[in-house]
Amino acid sequence: MYVFPIFEREGSIWQERFEGGATGVNALFRSVKRQVPISTRQEGDVKDKPDEKRYEEREDGLGWMCEQNWQGIGMGVEMRFYERTLSQWTAILDETYPQRDLKKAWEVIGKNTWMAYVATLQPPQLNMIGGPYKIYVTPVADSGFTIAISMRANQESIKNPEAFQAMDVLFHRLLESVKVEPWTDLAASEVETTRLQAMEILKQDCFKHYKNKPRQAPTWCQPYFRTE
Repeated sequence: MYVFPIFEREGSIWQERFEGGATGVNALFRSVKRQVPISTRQEGDVKDKPDEKRYEEREDGLGWMCEQNWQGIGMGVEMRFYERTLSQWTAILDETYPQRDLKKAWEVIGKNTWMAYVATLQPPQLNMIGGPYKIYVTPVADSGFTIAISMRANQESIKNPEAFQAMDVLFHRLLESVKVEPWTDLAASEVETTRLQAMEILKQDCFKHYKNKPRQAPTWCQPYFRTE
């Protein structure tokens, strides 16, 4: 899978796109505070007042970089890339993860040291795939950012032991794949090679499914038909 380059400029975080300029993605990485309009008529203590607009500050942001769920086995994997320190993660996980038999450890995987939280599997919850199970967090050098990769599961997930084990292997291979290294000319060359390979895969996939119906092609696919 190819992810378009992400970079920081003038205090904001941006990501390149398939075409056009970069788009702002602060909300994926940071807590973003927004001024949200509220009508006074929605508030019980001011029903008799004229309809006025006022604003309140709400916290938003801190989304997922990517996420994949498997509903049949009640499991999921997600990756987050936050401007958050390990100490801040510790405070949050100590409050949100089930504390009974919670295991905390430091694990060295590849060249990275991960802070690992592994919880006891919980009963299934309504309208939720999986539940808090494993989360591993590692710092991105001294940037102030951290990468968190988590696996969700519940007590029903273990009833399919082969799938459960396969997901556990997948999770640890994701951890092994994380590389934190300086941005050099060699790294830039490798990323560009990967980008070109990914674009070729997208192009072939686009033609495979939409060559005979280009008007139905999704947004990411349409530029290929304009250049052919």
